[in-house]
Amino acid sequence: MDQNNCTIYEVQTCELNWGQSFFFMLSFIPIATFLPIWVVARFIWLPYVQKDADNEEKPEIPYEYRFSSEDAENDNENLEGLMNNYAMETTPDGLVIMRYNKKDEGFEYWADNKIAYKYLETVARKYVTMFHCGGLYINRGRLLREKLCELEAKIAENIKQQAVESEEEDEDDDSVFAKLKSNKVNKLEKQLKITRDDIVCEQANKYMKRGLVKESVFYTTKDKKDTKNANLSFSDWIKGN
Repeated sequence: MDQNNCTIYEVQTCELNWGQSFFFMLSFIPIATFLPIWVVARFIWLPYVQKDADNEEKPEIPYEYRFSSEDAENDNENLEGLMNNYAMETTPDGLVIMRYNKKDEGFEYWADNKIAYKYLETVARKYVTMFHCGGLYINRGRLLREKLCELEAKIAENIKQQAVESEEEDEDDDSVFAKLKSNKVNKLEKQLKITRDDIVCEQANKYMKRGLVKESVFYTTKDKKDTKNANLSFSDWIKGN
């Protein structure tokens, strides 16, 4: 009898009342709601977004900004041999064949169309990168930035010095003539702002057009070979083969 009472008691203690059952079932609602959302977001939506981002086309770099000269090595000491090295590039203005001419100290090229200077700069950067002669390329942008930075520092010093001179003139003004003369000297000798004439690079790459594409070494060599083969007799051709 005691054993049965104990068993009944144990069973009764494991049973939940309606309030406990309600809150117990209520706790499953957030799990049942957010678990499917997390699964869809983690394994379906997120991979789709990443795939779409990978497939998205990157903005195309304008042609005139391609081939950085800063990445070009400068360990090619055989500058004479550059006459045998050519770079061929299709620019927005047409095909260009280019090489460096040590004698004329510039880049010579062949093209059928008029090629903009900025596009010739791009082909030259490709050339010095391909043949490890980066020292031949004059980076006008870098030189101009360096020039303007030095000029800005000089102008700042001039403005500071002019302020000091003005204070000294106010303290010791012997005559109106001396003051006018001092202002005239400052105006002529001291630059106080950057002008349009300053935004010019004194150094630049030299480009020389040598002719049309068909007049370049690639086509002239091919024509010579074809002419030589055309003059061969059948017996000569047999001997040569």
